[in-house]
Amino acid sequence: MHTATIKQQLIELEQLLVQPATRLSAEMLNRHLADDFYEIAATGRCFGKADVLQRLPSETPPVITQQDFTCKVLSDGLAQLTYRAIIQRTQNDRPSYSVRSSIYRFNGEKWQMIFHQGTVCEPFDVVEYDAMQEKIELLEELRMAEAQLSSGAGVSNNDARAQVLARISELK
Repeated sequence: MHTATIKQQLIELEQLLVQPATRLSAEMLNRHLADDFYEIAATGRCFGKADVLQRLPSETPPVITQQDFTCKVLSDGLAQLTYRAIIQRTQNDRPSYSVRSSIYRFNGEKWQMIFHQGTVCEPFDVVEYDAMQEKIELLEELRMAEAQLSSGAGVSNNDARAQVLARISELK
């Protein structure tokens, strides 16, 4: 397999692993992390696969933006993907910046992550800043909508649609 093909596959997998739907699913995480997976977080804490499968699905997923990917094939069936990441957690006003490194092993059928490390770094220019801001705003709107629905103050989709159509009619 060519390095460019491996790089593209690993970038897609890395991007999948930071999506909220993946982070909240122990089943999806289990599929993409090798049984001997090991992580050194940017905080310095270390985790094995069992820790990740227990911890991530119970956390509120952060908004993670990744950029500047590089890939190095270490040997046949073993590759390292490095990149820079910006992580915006809902409980923090400021994002965190890190350099990330993931090692993947091809098990004969698919690539699985066997190692991941995040190292805190100085802030850098964000290539996708606007996209990240939009994700954060959407996440805040979803949280507000969930809170409204929980408290009984929410509006059903049909009612919201009727209200929007009524407003449009008023503008004509």
